[in-house]
Amino acid sequence: MLAEFQIPEPVRLRRPDVVPHLVFWGLFFLYLIWDSYYDNTLEVILLQSVFYLLITGMLVYVNILWMVPNYLYTSRYPAYLGLFAMLILIGSTSRYYVNTFFVPIPETRQFPGIYLYFRRFFMTSFEVSAITALKILQDRFRARTDLRQMEKQKLETELKFLKAQMSPHFLFNTLNNIYFLIRKDPEKASDSVLKLSDILRFRLYGVKESRVQVEGEIKYILNYIELEQLRYEGRLTVTFKQEGEKIPFLVEPFFFLDFVENAFKHNSIMSEPSGWIRIGFAIATGRIDFTIENSCQIPDEEEENRPEEVMRTKEGGIGMPNIRKRLELLYPGKHELIITKKNHIFSVSLSLFP
Repeated sequence: MLAEFQIPEPVRLRRPDVVPHLVFWGLFFLYLIWDSYYDNTLEVILLQSVFYLLITGMLVYVNILWMVPNYLYTSRYPAYLGLFAMLILIGSTSRYYVNTFFVPIPETRQFPGIYLYFRRFFMTSFEVSAITALKILQDRFRARTDLRQMEKQKLETELKFLKAQMSPHFLFNTLNNIYFLIRKDPEKASDSVLKLSDILRFRLYGVKESRVQVEGEIKYILNYIELEQLRYEGRLTVTFKQEGEKIPFLVEPFFFLDFVENAFKHNSIMSEPSGWIRIGFAIATGRIDFTIENSCQIPDEEEENRPEEVMRTKEGGIGMPNIRKRLELLYPGKHELIITKKNHIFSVSLSLFP
């Protein structure tokens, strides 16, 4: 069924597709010349083939770029069939008038007009249908390829976080800090144990889910922040701000955590006396806006002299190679990621439209 590979975003020609499209239309042009080879001059054959190529190209791209994704892939079959019939009528009529008024051929004098018109109609129907079928097969292949990539990516993500559940670095530091808190501040130590328990529970069960509530993800991040701050003893300032309604959005588990871990890992506190992190969530109907900024380590002279650098998802990563690919696979056409680094400040702005 077509629903199995429904494309939720408008179909656009990808850059790698341009060359195959040019090759295809070049071969199609040669086919038109061969198909029109009869008692006629080369000039007339070439002129007719150019007209046919332009008309067919217009029909095909209107169909595969607009009609197929907006009507066929959304199961609006009656509307698609009606538009397709109208498209073929326009194309066959255009071809008929080309041979009647602009590029007369011997057939116009040998056969009645109704015969010529229906011949153009069936040829146009066949050509547009055949090319559309190729496009649908290509979309099906891409959908299956993307699905396999998503499954592979999910498996890699699960393995990553399953390993992180028993991360000796995080657990050792946290347990060591809690140990010293037991005598110094028993109440805070008890609270830290509960937060660590929540973190381990979320990692254990959240990794098995394809989607989790965004509120659960935020709670997990807050617990993670508090436990990480134990080892900095007030030297790291972390501010957290949440705006908007509590809407039951579902997101990929641990998705935002990659950015939070990155902010702790590459903070200026690793080489300076103090550092800071600012985290913000803005939740509204139809979108989630996540921002995170952190103080960076002082860059070397070469980096200091570089101009402001803005990296989007298609241009590079931030030390987490899977983020860009996960966004492309999980939120195709429904995300915007902007990463900047300037004046010792590393900033991430991520918007999701689930």
